[in-house]
Amino acid sequence: MSVSTTPVESVRVRPVSGCGTLESPWAGWEDQVDSPTARREGQTLEFGSGFWALSRPVRLRTGATLTSAAGSDGRPWFLPAANCRGMDTLFKIDGAHDVTLLNVCLNGRDKTTRHGLVVRCGTHVQVKACRFGDFRDDEGAAILLCGESEDRPVREIVVQDCKFLNGFHGIRLERDLSDLLIHGNRFEEIEGPALRIDPKDRWADFGLIAVQNRIIRNNAANRGSYLTILPGAEGIRLADNSFEGPEGRRGEPCTAVEIRGGGPMSRRRLELVNNRISCVPGAAVHARQCGPGFLAAGNHAISCGGDEHAVLHFEACHGIVVEDNEVREPSSVGILARDCARARLNGNDVEGSCDGLAPRGGTSGVAVTGDGSVRVRVTDNRAHGLRESGIRVEGGRGTRVVGNEIQDCGAGIRVQKTRRVVLVGNDCRDNGDGGILLEPDTARGYVALNYAILNGPCDLVVRGQGVRVHDNKVDRESREA
Repeated sequence: MSVSTTPVESVRVRPVSGCGTLESPWAGWEDQVDSPTARREGQTLEFGSGFWALSRPVRLRTGATLTSAAGSDGRPWFLPAANCRGMDTLFKIDGAHDVTLLNVCLNGRDKTTRHGLVVRCGTHVQVKACRFGDFRDDEGAAILLCGESEDRPVREIVVQDCKFLNGFHGIRLERDLSDLLIHGNRFEEIEGPALRIDPKDRWADFGLIAVQNRIIRNNAANRGSYLTILPGAEGIRLADNSFEGPEGRRGEPCTAVEIRGGGPMSRRRLELVNNRISCVPGAAVHARQCGPGFLAAGNHAISCGGDEHAVLHFEACHGIVVEDNEVREPSSVGILARDCARARLNGNDVEGSCDGLAPRGGTSGVAVTGDGSVRVRVTDNRAHGLRESGIRVEGGRGTRVVGNEIQDCGAGIRVQKTRRVVLVGNDCRDNGDGGILLEPDTARGYVALNYAILNGPCDLVVRGQGVRVHDNKVDRESREA
């Protein structure tokens, strides 16, 4: 079968005048790319190394490839002209397809330009091995992807192996987007979210995969979250990414991954899998109002947590799954489910300081709190070396604590202000303030088949009303009617 091919024209864009330095960049070249006589599909535009000034946004056509010239000793830098303050964007894609930006640099000159690249309508756009810097406008971003309508969407976008430096937003995703891959990028010293997903209060299945990206923030004065997902965003997978905060947890409280879900009816997938989060002076993950499609699994959080937030912090979520995560050296609660319903906290590992001479960090390992907590399952978790209780249940009803292992904490399991709690098959040992403690404000419960030894001053203390206790393995037991 014969295949017809269309030859791709390669155009070397040459400077008109000037010397191509930062102080005197090449200017007046836009007409070579955007004039009526130059509007040809399938062009490859090769730019020599140096600084290229834009006096207006350049619209890229279907099939255009913007790249550095072969054999150049550097890359081309595109930046706004000195007299063009308040320009919206450097490059724009609107109604074009099969567009590629390869190995070029875009610079916003502080707040001179709002965006580096804006895509309003287009499919199959690739941005690879590019550098974006100094897009500092708090309403802008280095890359803005925003479909114009359902009939004019943005689809099949790849942003790969790029660097985003010294800006306010790295990549912003808004409405009418789908089929996105953000892979292997580096975000450094971004003041706001490196990735902000905001469908503007509309339900949107983004089909987004963000993998193996690295987000670094060493400036302790930055307060914004590293990555933000706002209500209505669904169909998102964040995997194998690295979030790195200032050493020693310095700086203002902030959140690595902030998620605002769509409520209990949100059932599409929103996955956080195998991410590494370190030295964040606040929550590693803070999720609110997420539905049954939410999964946080296999994440590693090291030296995170703050006064107001747990390391993994979940509020008003329904049917979520939090499993097989590792929390090391927390400065607050390791995993917190507040006012959550039918959530599953399974197989997580929370460990305090590894240095036996250092003061213990963290308060509780796993905590279920709030009167709105209903039928939360806490199973097969491990808590070790924490200052306060390994597992704390405070408020709510129907919480099940099954098969957990708590060792060398302040207390093993502490229950208060709770109704119909179930404690079965837990292993509590070597906890200084006691093994299993049910306070007087506990109403009805079932405590059976637990193993609690070598805890001081008592292995099992039951002060609640209507609590059934049998077949526990303990050395010292105290019951009060």
